[in-house]
Amino acid sequence: MHGRAKGYEHALLTKSQRKDVPLNIRRNKFLDTQNENDVDYIYGLNSVCAVLKKNERELYTVMMNRSIKLDRKIHKHTYNYVLNTIRERNIKTIAMDKRQMDELVGGFPHNDIIMKGSYRYMQHYSSFVKNIDKMANFMSEMKQKGFTIYATCCRDSHTGNNFIELKNAQIGKNEKALIILGNESKGLCEDIIKNSDVCIYINNINNEEIVNTSSLTENSHLIMNSLNVNNVCAIVLYHFISLVP
Repeated sequence: MHGRAKGYEHALLTKSQRKDVPLNIRRNKFLDTQNENDVDYIYGLNSVCAVLKKNERELYTVMMNRSIKLDRKIHKHTYNYVLNTIRERNIKTIAMDKRQMDELVGGFPHNDIIMKGSYRYMQHYSSFVKNIDKMANFMSEMKQKGFTIYATCCRDSHTGNNFIELKNAQIGKNEKALIILGNESKGLCEDIIKNSDVCIYINNINNEEIVNTSSLTENSHLIMNSLNVNNVCAIVLYHFISLVP
């Protein structure tokens, strides 16, 4: 069990030594900027399509690749829906070079289309969890059913006795756990953090006890406070599963 956990820590730390570190730096900078602003950039065909279908946000601008080749796209039906909806709603559209679009969203894949709109905090959860409307009610109900609630957050964003590094988080064999993951740029709202039993963070800082100093590079002290939510989910689940005998 401990051997698997140690390997997981080492894999995390060596990520900062890969050749795509500059891309990770750009992505981190973009996410930090997102966190400070009240606007949200929606990028990628599926995300853009979902936001248009939900129609719950104010959309300010759409950025399109001026050299987009729609005839070469696989999901032509989805692109047609997106473009037709943008025209019908008279959303301002700007043609941009692909390089400019790449820089705008920190190098994240965007499928030649980016939308700028208002940020949407999820308040109603009935679409995701049946018969649940308010997150506070949901968390309270889960606690009554014996669940321990773990919330994810960044290393430097919170303090307190319930704020611990992931590697120190323990879970019993028969313990029921609810893990709540936050938005990549803005994280979880304070109410969720406050009402959680444990707030966990992933330590992305090199540690001499784990990494041999002879293997360090100029990028070895890169700190990545925000990870893709899919990656966070995989890391957290792997850690907890590793603890189960």
